[in-house]
Formats: sequence, structure tokens, C-alpha cells
Amino acid sequence: MSKSLPPIPLKSCLYVKKQAFRHIAFICMLPLTLLSTAHSEAIIEQAVLDFGTIAIKDNSAAHTLRIRYTGQIINDPEIIIIVPGTPAEYYVSGFPVSTLLSISVTSPSGVVTSPSAGPSNENFTISNFDYLPSVTSDVNGEFTLYVGATLSTSGSGIYENSFYVTTMNINISY
Repeated sequence: MSKSLPPIPLKSCLYVKKQAFRHIAFICMLPLTLLSTAHSEAIIEQAVLDFGTIAIKDNSAAHTLRIRYTGQIINDPEIIIIVPGTPAEYYVSGFPVSTLLSISVTSPSGVVTSPSAGPSNENFTISNFDYLPSVTSDVNGEFTLYVGATLSTSGSGIYENSFYVTTMNINISY
């Protein structure tokens, strides 16, 4: 049996700002949905998935910025990192003791948008979520989950000075 918990609001962002480079961006992940088979689980956000502040030198082709769950940052040379990003970190509890848990992370739309930018603004895409696909809960039924992802530019158009947001779902089963 599977139960869907309501989305949990998170506070992570991407910010794009025009400067000497083409644009500077700062990305946030917002709501999270935890899906599991029991009803006593809890998830506490310790750190948001944050792609930092970036400058996009050239958007004539799609470029990527990857934040690994380990914290490693890999970027195309056309994306200049102004402020480095960080992976998301979640403290998860309420699972059976010493149990192997399967984890999956998805984005319902895969699109990272700016709620305040104009209609001609480009969006980013988010993909390739990076995390450990299975974890064993500790003697208290707890574990820490780290999540990274890949952010891609559109390959055309411009990005306005703005925050960019999206949603992700985390599914934990056993």
C-alpha cells in the first residue's frame, strides 16, 4: 500500500541577474512531496537544492550546471559560477529500523520557471537527479538524504533578472 503525503514547502532558488556577463542566475527548488508506505515518516529540510548564482556568457546552445549529491559542481565553460550551489539535504525519520529503503527523485514538469519574469523570458530545465537510490535506515529508523541535479539552459533567448523555481518529488519505499 502506498500513501502520498502533502507537498512540503521548501526554500531553494535560482537567481538570474544581467551583469557584465550575459546573465547571473540563482536557482531554487520549492515544494517537495514525500511518498512512502507508512504514515509516521517525517522529513526535515536541512539545506535546499541551490544552483547558486551564475552568469551565462552565451545561450546560443544549451549548457549545463550539475550539482552532485556529494557537493561536486560540474559546469560548462559558458556558465560562470559567481556563488557556488549546494545539494539538498533532508533528515528523514520514522522508518523501520535497519531497513533497506528505495529512493527515487523526479520533477513533475522538468521545467524551472520564474514566477515574476516576463512572458519572453527563457526557462531552465532540471534533470538527472543525483542521489543514492537505496539507503539503509539506522538503529533509530533515520537517515540523511542528499539530492543534486543537472540544470540546463534553453540554448536560445535571454534570462531576466529573477528567481527561478520548480518542484520535485521524493519517493521512498520499502
